[in-house]
Amino acid sequence: MVAAVCIARARATVPQGESLTLDATCYYVTAPMFAETKQLRDALVSSDPWGYFPGRSDGSFGPFRNTADHDDIGAVAAADLNGDGIPDLVVGYDFFHYLTIHLGKGDGTFTAMSTPRLSGTIGSIAVVDFNSDGLPDLAVGMSQDGGIVNILLGKGDGTFVQESTVSTESANMSITTGDVNGDGRVDFAVTNLSSKSITVAYNQGNGYFYSMWNFSLDGPPSAIASGDFNGDGALDLVVTLSQSSSGSSDPSIL
Repeated sequence: MVAAVCIARARATVPQGESLTLDATCYYVTAPMFAETKQLRDALVSSDPWGYFPGRSDGSFGPFRNTADHDDIGAVAAADLNGDGIPDLVVGYDFFHYLTIHLGKGDGTFTAMSTPRLSGTIGSIAVVDFNSDGLPDLAVGMSQDGGIVNILLGKGDGTFVQESTVSTESANMSITTGDVNGDGRVDFAVTNLSSKSITVAYNQGNGYFYSMWNFSLDGPPSAIASGDFNGDGALDLVVTLSQSSSGSSDPSIL
């Protein structure tokens, strides 16, 4: 079962029953696996404050549980950051220019770890192994202060060191990863909000990127995802626009 992680801008509420309700717009969603005892999974929901919906083995979820009182959250990602088999969280903040690493205890609670400071407000986070050492790394897109993606390499214990920065055309609100050019390395693509484009950066394999490719769109992009949608073995991109010049907000397939 897949657990949903959501960033909202107001407190989440869960009525008794099978439906989950947020009284705010959901801005960021990811889908990690949250391993617990037997088949149970936890659905993490980040709001103000953030917390989670405890998963049940039948696919339903229990009442919302507050985890911590944090605000101004810009992005969140979930993965096992320290190799203990328990999912952890990376939380980025809108206006405070730092990340918080929360190591999972396996019971729905977390221990706050290092807080790397970055040069900008955080709008998107991806967790992937960029340098092929078997450890999770981070790509963090800035939602303001120009177009910058910070690459942080993981040490395997839940801490990270900043390795490089990649300049893009404008603020990054969404990021996706995958092997775009078929060389076996994980590349990334980000949305550029004000320039109405996306940027694809190709991985050198050591935490640095080269030969960025920019693609203009018909409106400001709000989200991006990747996958082989036509079954030809090549990675495709799907981009949603907040609104195109024709007035449509239908997703574009690249």
